[in-house]
Amino acid sequence: MGNFLKRVCLLCMAGCLMLGAFSCGKKHEHENIVTADQYGDATQEELPYGATIKQLKSGDSDDDKITVEFDHRFVTDEEAQKILSYMEALNTGNEELLKQTVYPDYLSYLCTNSDTADVQTYIQQITDRIKTNYTNGEDFKFDYIFINSCITSDEDSQSFGQADTILEEIGGDELMAKITSRKMVQVDSMYTLTGSGESFSLANQAGQEQPFYLYTIDGEVYIV
Repeated sequence: MGNFLKRVCLLCMAGCLMLGAFSCGKKHEHENIVTADQYGDATQEELPYGATIKQLKSGDSDDDKITVEFDHRFVTDEEAQKILSYMEALNTGNEELLKQTVYPDYLSYLCTNSDTADVQTYIQQITDRIKTNYTNGEDFKFDYIFINSCITSDEDSQSFGQADTILEEIGGDELMAKITSRKMVQVDSMYTLTGSGESFSLANQAGQEQPFYLYTIDGEVYIV
């Protein structure tokens, strides 16, 4: 019974980490990113997150293009690309892309121990939840992603406790020893309804930004 309860708790943690931002909530206004002009003669190192912005784009055509905006002093190109790839996988239903983006054993753990039989079903579960809660059933595509903040495990180790617990359950001390970086970024994802062409902020609709946990494991960045 003890092992069963532990497993249920771990599944609840995983659901909160990967799907939590897609639940209902009150609306809030999107916060503006700060600019260097607000801080006078401060050096780049002294400026807070959002003062130096970079963009990356993905997608083969204008219809499929997604842009991510982030502060490159805190988030690397590789980490930002993982967020892009995650959203692109949701847009296209590309399970192979999601497998490259989310840590493989973590993704398998979710699919094996939940109601989703495979990765394709897992992707469908996420998109269905968004359609049910925010789009009145209308199809949508993500097209612009704001990474609005970033913290590391050195700054706030408690924020990573749930993700660490799940990874330790999956791979034990051997896996934990391979983790060299932990970051949590808060994301606002803009999406467009494919029928009406209207655009919305998922953070405004959900009442909160979506947390993404970016772990460097054995030299490779993954979402967990």
